[in-house]
Amino acid sequence: KQNKEKKIPFLPVDKLISEDEIDDIMQVLKEVLSSGRFTSGPYIPAFEKQLAEYLGKKYVIATSSGTDALMISLISAGVTP
Repeated sequence: KQNKEKKIPFLPVDKLISEDEIDDIMQVLKEVLSSGRFTSGPYIPAFEKQLAEYLGKKYVIATSSGTDALMISLISAGVTP
């Protein structure tokens, strides 16, 4: 019996983002990395605001780690030690 492989096409990643968007992202990334301010600075409030608008939420909190995000989520849900 022959093993027939069926090819599943991958998501066309090159169609998800334009060259202009890549250029914009790289410019901001370069600025953030050059500043050394990964978890603070002027980009954080702007990111939180834009993400909140995109998600249709009133508030968004950027955290410096997944652990911080989980702790904040649990505390805001009323989970205590």
